Amino acid sequence: MRHSRSNSDGPGKSWSQVKAGDNVAITGPGPIGLLALQLAKVGGARVLMIGTGEDAERLKMAKALGADACINVQEIDKVGEATSEFFCTEGAEVVIECSGAAPAAKTLLEVVMRGARFCQMGLYGKPMTFDQDLVCYKELVVIGTNASVPHAWPRALKLLAEKKVNAQGLISHRFAIAEWDKALEVMKSKQGLKILLKP
Repeated sequence: MRHSRSNSDGPGKSWSQVKAGDNVAITGPGPIGLLALQLAKVGGARVLMIGTGEDAERLKMAKALGADACINVQEIDKVGEATSEFFCTEGAEVVIECSGAAPAAKTLLEVVMRGARFCQMGLYGKPMTFDQDLVCYKELVVIGTNASVPHAWPRALKLLAEKKVNAQGLISHRFAIAEWDKALEVMKSKQGLKILLKP
């Protein structure tokens, strides 16, 4: 196994931790994906953000937040080749799926290099097909992550205080709580990024 985990790692430690110099590909430039992007950059990684035509404005935001490059999968025939060319390697060493869309997981299986780490953050809400053969052929470490652990909060607050992570910039709309229906329509139309309701 290329990546091993010792018993001393402790709770909350994961194989998906990004190290300086890692090549990271992320699908889903929504709030979660854009936060993952910023954390990967704090860790010293090169980051490629992957989205669709509907994500055009979000991909622009990803670039503004530090993505080294962005790809619209609907404009490129061979995403795997484009990823390898960008990183000058066989592919990405860490891939993070934040969209909760089955095609995105398929794309990451295409761009991930052998012996790499596949981290699932997005929720699909229903069973989806995942090519387990590629997990074997590429010798991938696949992990999931959900919610948070207590010791992560101080670090998160520190990153926000030091302005190494820009959470404020992810807020695209603010509505009074009585305007929840308008907020919902904005969310459904994918016009916004992070929408706040003010009580």
